[in-house]
Amino acid sequence: MLSNKYLGDYLLQLEIYNFAMRLRGMNMGCRRIRRAIIEAYNKEVPEKTISGWISGRHHPLGNTVKFRKCPELGYVAGGWFGDGSKIYRYNNGHRQYRLTLRVVDYDFAEAWGRAAAIATGKAQPYKPLPIKEDYSKKFGHKPRWQVAFCNVLLFQILDKNDPWKAYELLELYSYPEATLSGFFDADGWASKKAYVYAENTNYDLLLMMQELASTINIHSRVYAKTKKNKRGKRQKYILVIYKKDSVINFYRKVGFKIRRKQAKLINLMREKKWI
Repeated sequence: MLSNKYLGDYLLQLEIYNFAMRLRGMNMGCRRIRRAIIEAYNKEVPEKTISGWISGRHHPLGNTVKFRKCPELGYVAGGWFGDGSKIYRYNNGHRQYRLTLRVVDYDFAEAWGRAAAIATGKAQPYKPLPIKEDYSKKFGHKPRWQVAFCNVLLFQILDKNDPWKAYELLELYSYPEATLSGFFDADGWASKKAYVYAENTNYDLLLMMQELASTINIHSRVYAKTKKNKRGKRQKYILVIYKKDSVINFYRKVGFKIRRKQAKLINLMREKKWI
């Protein structure tokens, strides 16, 4: 497991790699990419190294790469932003950087664990485990299933205080459908009043989801749901998908993996005679 002092360097290397690959997508050659890296990061990267990145022979993080960029990674990120948490432990000389999802629905936990295994290269899915009864008493709600896995890089990249970091480093814009699917499984719902919506206290997170939705022709609005509670409760915000074409696009391209939520969405579509 990597020690804390190296984490910043690894994330910077990953950022430079992503920057270089974006420039390559603009048909820039190795020499121009090298100059652009120097200007942007004040870092020297040999042209031979950049050539290896472009050809796929090398990756800047080498064997420390514990995830691959794919739709399943987007689902993991989206679900974690909604219902996830982080747990850091130091046990018997080993550091554990654990990402955890605690939810009510088994099918959500199962889908998230399966996606996490694919994204991290595991042969078997991470299995949901039942949560002990005392958890709901301590935290005031009743999640019944928990899925967890350790990944030092994702632990650092997934940050609820800065969701745009994951947007860039994990390239969530490359698989908006899967990212939105994970997030709406966590925080979304379908109703007659608001059609499709998601609630969260993180305004920037909802703006990021709105941006992802716009790339697949899903129009939405983000606004404050209620005024701040006098007792100091955090302000809630809501992302609403209400236009007919956008709701239909959500149904076709995103949907819910949670069966009870998907059934609600299907009922809405049928009542509106959109399917």
